[in-house]
Amino acid sequence: MNRDMRSELLAAACSPATQGEDGSVSQSFSLPETFIGFAGHFPDYPIVPAVTQLLAAQLLTEQIQGRPLTLCTVSHAKFLQQLLPQQTFTVTCRPKTGKPLCYDVRIHLDEELASSFRINVSSSEEDHG
Repeated sequence: MNRDMRSELLAAACSPATQGEDGSVSQSFSLPETFIGFAGHFPDYPIVPAVTQLLAAQLLTEQIQGRPLTLCTVSHAKFLQQLLPQQTFTVTCRPKTGKPLCYDVRIHLDEELASSFRINVSSSEEDHG
C-alpha cells in the first residue's frame, strides 16, 4: 500500500474546516497511532512532527486560496507542547493583512497553545506553470 502523509493527514480531520469572522480558517485533527508521520518519530514515544504541523497549515491555506500552494518560508516558529497520537488539536490559519500569501498559524491542544509560526506560500501554478 502506498502511503502519503498529505492523504493520511486529510483523512485524520475531525470535521470540515470552518471560517472565523477575522478571515481565519480552523480545522481539528486527531492522528491515529498508525499515522505515517510517527514512523521513526520517536520509537516507543511518537509525537506529531513539526513537518506534519506545517503540512496541516499548508492544507488549510490551500482551502483558503482554493488551489495548490507551495510552502516557501517558515518564521517565528515556537513549539510549546508535544502533540501525541489520538489527541485532538486545532490548526488555525489567519491571513496577514496586506499579505495575501502570508499566514499566522496557531495550533491548540484543548485550549492551550501548542505551537505557533508564520508561513509564506506561493501558487504552485506560478512555481511550476
